Amino acid sequence: MSRKAGITMSIVWGISFCIIAVGGGLGFGFLEDMGFFKPAEKPVELSPVYSFTGPVQPKDLHLSREEIRALNRSSWRNHQDLAKTEIKVSCEKWDGVEESKRRLVYTFQATTEDGQVVESRLRETSREDLVRELERQLDVASGVLRKCRKKFPNFKKVYM
Repeated sequence: MSRKAGITMSIVWGISFCIIAVGGGLGFGFLEDMGFFKPAEKPVELSPVYSFTGPVQPKDLHLSREEIRALNRSSWRNHQDLAKTEIKVSCEKWDGVEESKRRLVYTFQATTEDGQVVESRLRETSREDLVRELERQLDVASGVLRKCRKKFPNFKKVYM
């Protein structure tokens, strides 16, 4: 085989390989758009940092994946300050049916590993705002805890 034939063969093989690769990529993209090759969604569980007490439990609230992820992110953000969080959610007439406009009353008590406690007063919110409110209040509780540790290092309980 001459030098010219070798160069021609390498160019032909290179072009054919590129065509096959592009065709395979387009075919895979087409099949993926059609619904094949979708990864199975992994189940999302609520962080063990949270414990719910009271008549309304997380299964009754029907928390979505995004809401559970938001609460888990909040527990991760505050994991250096808050070791355990006990959330009590209640409703006047809870019959087990979840409604987004129903008014819920909640309070929480966050405990550190040192035994210090941050407790919130009763707060009222709707079901659709509950997770956002809890996330915000837990961030506030973490900040209050840090401030109280600076001013009063030996405190046992603080209300917010």
